[in-house]
Amino acid sequence: MKNGGHNITQALLRGLLALLVLMAICIPAYAAPDLKLFQDVVDKVEKHYVDPPDYQLMLRGAMRGLEDETLPPTVTNAGQLNGSVAELIARRLERGGTTVRLQEEAAARQMLLSLDPHSMLMTPQEYQELFVATKGSFSGIGAEVKAAETGILVVSPIEGGPAFEAGIKAGEIIRSIDRVSTVGMRLEKAVMLLRGKDTTTVLLEVEGRSGLRTVSLVRRPITIKSVSFKELGDGIGYLKISQFQEQTARAVEEALYKLGAKGMSKGLVLDLRNNPGGLLSSSVAVADMFVDTGTLLMVRGRSSGQQSFDGKTIGTHRVPVLAVLVNKGSASASEILAGVLQERKAALLLGERTFGKGSVQTLYSLADGYGMRLTTSHYYLPSGRMVQAGIEPDIALEQAEGRDSVLEYARVALQSGKLTRDSRAEVLALLSRQPAISSTVQTQPAAGPPVITVTSPAVQRGLAVKVRSDAVTVSGTASSSRGIARVTVNGQQAALDDRGNFSVELLLRPGENLIEVQALDLQRVAASEQFRIVREAAKPVLQQAVAPSVFQGVGSGTYHALLIAVQDYRSAEITKLDHPVQDASRLRDLLISNYTFDPSNVTLLKNPDRKEIFKAFESLRKTVGPNDSVLVFFAGHGVWREDMQQGFWLPRDASGMSDPSDWIPNSTLRDYIKAIRARHLLLMADACFSGGIFKVRDAFSRPDAAVEKVFEMPSRKALTSGSLKTVPDRSVFVEYLLKRLRENRDQYLDAQKLYSRFREAVINNSPVGQTPLYGAISETGDEGGDFIFVRRVR
Repeated sequence: MKNGGHNITQALLRGLLALLVLMAICIPAYAAPDLKLFQDVVDKVEKHYVDPPDYQLMLRGAMRGLEDETLPPTVTNAGQLNGSVAELIARRLERGGTTVRLQEEAAARQMLLSLDPHSMLMTPQEYQELFVATKGSFSGIGAEVKAAETGILVVSPIEGGPAFEAGIKAGEIIRSIDRVSTVGMRLEKAVMLLRGKDTTTVLLEVEGRSGLRTVSLVRRPITIKSVSFKELGDGIGYLKISQFQEQTARAVEEALYKLGAKGMSKGLVLDLRNNPGGLLSSSVAVADMFVDTGTLLMVRGRSSGQQSFDGKTIGTHRVPVLAVLVNKGSASASEILAGVLQERKAALLLGERTFGKGSVQTLYSLADGYGMRLTTSHYYLPSGRMVQAGIEPDIALEQAEGRDSVLEYARVALQSGKLTRDSRAEVLALLSRQPAISSTVQTQPAAGPPVITVTSPAVQRGLAVKVRSDAVTVSGTASSSRGIARVTVNGQQAALDDRGNFSVELLLRPGENLIEVQALDLQRVAASEQFRIVREAAKPVLQQAVAPSVFQGVGSGTYHALLIAVQDYRSAEITKLDHPVQDASRLRDLLISNYTFDPSNVTLLKNPDRKEIFKAFESLRKTVGPNDSVLVFFAGHGVWREDMQQGFWLPRDASGMSDPSDWIPNSTLRDYIKAIRARHLLLMADACFSGGIFKVRDAFSRPDAAVEKVFEMPSRKALTSGSLKTVPDRSVFVEYLLKRLRENRDQYLDAQKLYSRFREAVINNSPVGQTPLYGAISETGDEGGDFIFVRRVR
């Protein structure tokens, strides 16, 4: 009986254990929460983001927000992304994490940051704050502020507001608000504390150059004045737009009529400095007041397609001369206005390069009062140029300490009738004869913002870097006389040493990635630089079968040259040039007299049309042998189309600047370069945007090697006068190229050595900051060799 009872007990225990195991299998230890906010954000990204969503990148961003460093699962759609984040949050809840709402907020915030620096999640307070700002009135202290590590930074006091009247200046730090420390405080909380009921008092501790002081301010209704204007005398008007709001266009219209009634016989100064942007519709409406019919702006997005904004003849104001002032604080909508006026030849821009924010952020309402700002499209100017690269002024000017030197320049230039690119020195000379603001007090010039130099990847202005990996290391230097406190790249803090060298690894989504580097110095002055990286899909490169050649020694084979010079264009839209034919002729004479180019193998095309150029390339394709060397030179107009990511040469018969159908694309040039059977081909181009021939800029640096080895290996190289920027008609590139070829005493001179001999001279003497480029033309058969000039023995 005892044994039987023992057996029954054991059986019951085994059954109970099996039941518990079954329950453990069937009942999860945690339940995945319903992430209403997070899923709402993912849905908006899936439908409206400017690029197709990279769900894997979004998951990594969300995991960064949850501080989860485990290996992420593979996700390929929105459902898998939502499910993975829900599981991660459930596990954190099981371990005693914070509330579901705080965790999904953190995950969504970092996920949006992984897309680009401008897409962001907003709390209900931040979302309401945005609407207050664009309406233009509220009660508070009257200052634009932002969060900083050591407190709340005053970006700009609003003229006429309590902060302005109390002497609070831009760059000062609010250390406490009503005795509550602001160190580490979120921006929305600080704004909530600063704003309040009309006539109430707020006590601030403010730190500036003179130290820490206590300021008591009385809150009152603040109206952000979008437009102000005045007369500068001598028939010159002045109009400043501080921000683009709902009523900006109407206010500008009224100001123009009032200034016109008083007389603007010599011109108008339009001041867009430190204008952070605002409403796109207002910016376009103001642009339409200064230009006639035609396209003003194009907006392109994945879900919205392309939208064009066109000018109307009715309502156009005829201003004799228009000077537009811009600086690094001119962003977004103000850059659009400046860029349109510049491209339509309606104004000259004075000052500094603008900030470079050319993307459209759309506001979306989310669950429970939250909001989000999502990048949905990009701005393009009429020429196809992206605003994202920033707008270069026609006349570069630096702001002097203690006086508005840029406005003074504009006034004197209009007064003297010398508002032209070529009259800069004359206007500065006129300014120097005016009495100084102060002749007794000696002050040190104010240090400018930090200077950021990106060394890796190799970045050229306006040209996207192309890679095939899913991650990239961004490194460089940040310098300031005040010292650098912090560098971030797309919101990630970079490793920083005491010399300002920084480095950080970024994950990349397939397609285009906007990269923003921000540097903050020890006095909390900030600067930023932006560029784009395109992550390309890996693909095999198909090599064209070429008959093998036998190496016969350095300088063997025939040297051919095709020299193309275009200066007289048929279209009235295209500016005629003065020097290309003369430059090409000088190069021809030098190649024949000093190097082993026979006159019968040198072809000079003067002002050829598109068909003549193609016929010349076709002739080279048919006649050049596998041991020959070919030099191709082009001087004339070049164009870069950002929307097509393509550079072009303009032949004589190009129909204009807006129709690329009869231009010569770089892709076609690369096809011909690949098809020509030469051992070596060197392309030299002196044209605007000539750097577009490089599919990726090649920072080529070859170690010293025997000249025989360099000549033996096939090469396809390019040597251009610049990257993606304009170059002047009288280019120093050709001058120093010819000079170094003429002065050369080496029997064998390879193209890389030639480049190294004149590169610094071009940079140091170019009036527009030309930086010559040298490198391999990708996917055309380059194997690491180089073109070698062989000097004639006399």
